[in-house]
Amino acid sequence: PIGSLFLGKVADRYGSKTSIEISIMMMGIGSFLIGCLPSYSVAGYFGAIMLILLRLVQGFSMGGQYVCSMFFAVHGVPKENYGL
Repeated sequence: PIGSLFLGKVADRYGSKTSIEISIMMMGIGSFLIGCLPSYSVAGYFGAIMLILLRLVQGFSMGGQYVCSMFFAVHGVPKENYGL
């Protein structure tokens, strides 16, 4: 919900395309960094805390992406195809 509030404001101000691009970037960067994280045996609690923070980034991104992608999809459909 927090991601949808923030990225919804971005969509209102700069357009839904920009908002979706930001959310996809955040999801991609978060996923990449999770893949680069060291294990608990190497980094200890730091690795676990970083994993939690990066999962929060992914959740933030998903909240915004879900809401903005619905509006982006609806605006791309011609009026004669509404309701199909």
